[in-house]
Amino acid sequence: MKEKTIFLLVSVFLVFSGGCGGSVDITRDFAMMENGREYRVLLDKPVGSIREQDVGFSTSYDYKITFPLKKFNPMKARGFELTVDPEVVETGEVMTSRAGDDNHKFRINYYPSMGHKLSEGILLAYSSGMESGSLNVRFDVLEPRIGGRVKGKILSAVLYGYYEAVDTAEITKPDPPKKLEIYNFPFDTVFERSIF
Repeated sequence: MKEKTIFLLVSVFLVFSGGCGGSVDITRDFAMMENGREYRVLLDKPVGSIREQDVGFSTSYDYKITFPLKKFNPMKARGFELTVDPEVVETGEVMTSRAGDDNHKFRINYYPSMGHKLSEGILLAYSSGMESGSLNVRFDVLEPRIGGRVKGKILSAVLYGYYEAVDTAEITKPDPPKKLEIYNFPFDTVFERSIF
């Protein structure tokens, strides 16, 4: 009788906890899955940046919203990085970008703290521009200037992992593949000047 009770309690726990598969509630903010299993990293507050492409010689700028990793990231160089072209943004509309699109107006990349092959000079990164990646984002406010406000939400994105050699920039695919899905990344910040 005692064994049946324990079995029943364990069964009920597995049903209500989603089993061992690590199911993810994709309706919550900052939900993440890698290869179908929950992926967890702590993120700092989002930061907006504007960088002149050719410093002193250009009128072209890169606009980015970065979600920096909170740990092992003193220079705020690792984390999720959303690149946007303000000229094609329609505020309040869901903007979609897919890998292989001719326009590269919207992309999200992820630079993790771990998973690199440092002894070989190879870094791990993820991008919505690789394989069958995609990005859905909405901008509610976009003021493309230093001190301008940018507010919205990355509704969903699919990023694929890749390795890049530091010396040659050669790209190779992980085996097995790494597929990272993210959901509901809200942002509300201002653009600051960046030299990096």
